[in-house]
Amino acid sequence: MATAPDSQRSDNLKKFDLSPLAPYFDAISNDEHREQFIELCDWLLEKFPQLEPVIKWNQPMFLHHGTFIIGFTVATHHINIGPEPRAFMRVLGEISTKKIKHGTKTYQQPFDKSFDYALLERIVSETLEDKREITSFWDHREFRDLGDCHKSCVTRW
Repeated sequence: MATAPDSQRSDNLKKFDLSPLAPYFDAISNDEHREQFIELCDWLLEKFPQLEPVIKWNQPMFLHHGTFIIGFTVATHHINIGPEPRAFMRVLGEISTKKIKHGTKTYQQPFDKSFDYALLERIVSETLEDKREITSFWDHREFRDLGDCHKSCVTRW
């Protein structure tokens, strides 16, 4: 996994408070994968300092005003990235076009491949905008207002 883009990091970058995720970091046995995941979380908070890192259901997640924005799971060879379903459906076409391995709710970022920070930034930005007035943890709105989203994905939800 590549490091965060140089244009967005500097040698004197302030590290953000990731202490709520420390138990999860400590459980990642591969040192290199742990460091890559910490770097990813740090990048996320650099780009979106309004996010709150938490662990829920034994998984690291990032919330905004108490509502879910994105979650992660570190596996042996990749990171599972779990956006809010509405955001996932918006980018599913791009994920498929880029031949990124995915399931019905998550996509995989292999540790040995260049990280697509632009895709993650788009997902988080759109989710923050989409959920600006949502106060529940999960978004329970219908999908029909998503417009030109992949209809085949809607039937799976």
